[in-house]
Amino acid sequence: MSAAAGAPVAPRRRRRLGLKLALLATALLLPLLCCELFLQFVDPGDFGELEDRERFSATVLEHVEWEGARRLRLVPGAVGSYLGHEVHISAQRLRNRPVVVPKPADVCRVVVLGDSVPFGWGVGEDDPFPRQLEVLLRDHPRRDGRRYEVVNAGTPGWGLVEAGFWLRDEGLALAPDVVLHCIINNDVEPHPKPPPLFLGEGLRRVRTLRLFERLADKLTANRGFEPNTGLDAGMIAMVFDRYQELLRPAGVPYVVFDTVGLPAAAVAHAQAIGLHHFDTVLSLEWQHAHQVTRSDFHPGVAGHRILAERALAAVLPLLER
Repeated sequence: MSAAAGAPVAPRRRRRLGLKLALLATALLLPLLCCELFLQFVDPGDFGELEDRERFSATVLEHVEWEGARRLRLVPGAVGSYLGHEVHISAQRLRNRPVVVPKPADVCRVVVLGDSVPFGWGVGEDDPFPRQLEVLLRDHPRRDGRRYEVVNAGTPGWGLVEAGFWLRDEGLALAPDVVLHCIINNDVEPHPKPPPLFLGEGLRRVRTLRLFERLADKLTANRGFEPNTGLDAGMIAMVFDRYQELLRPAGVPYVVFDTVGLPAAAVAHAQAIGLHHFDTVLSLEWQHAHQVTRSDFHPGVAGHRILAERALAAVLPLLER
């Protein structure tokens, strides 16, 4: 009797244990599910914008072998979208309409070098300051009858070195009359250490996990700066020497469009070797007032308009000579 009576006890205990485990799992997963729904629909951490930015980067940028290292280049013919703006990359790897080579006789050509700022990260096709500069130049017709053309050679992720490689390999073939080089803080200052990526590409779509990743980054990363990524005044002077060596034989003026406030020694050296320095330092207050979104520091349309006006002041005296 005792054995027969005790036979159903084990299954009942297993059912109770299974029920407890199910309740525990629900108690754990339900808050996570609510958190995920909140992050998906309310998104206080701007994860949607981050995902949009990552998709856009993967569409328009690629790493290529160039001068012994993997460097960023725009993808020829790519079409991407960021913040609702469609971006077209030409077959020449430029955010620009096709550039005619050799240069037509009736064209006076300005080439703008730089990174994501002249590229126009986060703004529409007609908004980057090189495009606005071309519009402003139309109000200053040339005595020789040539029309102005501004080529936007800005590429996200480029520094002084990559811009120099492009100028040597491709830019000089465009026969520029003036080169304007937009230099921003991360071209010369030490780079912040990138946050550690704990999640694979698939898991990064789960915003709750990305939230934990972001918190872990803040607690453990100790951000700081990557060693050997900054340029001192001597290194900047060496870079300017290389630009002058490239452009002097063609008689092309090179304008340092300085938004960061380069070291005085580097500026003095640039001027001593015949380069043109234009001081247009962008303060942190200016950057915050004009950034394209609250989590993306790149300038919006109004900021690009101001940069275009300053670029006009930098290049017009050289173009009118």
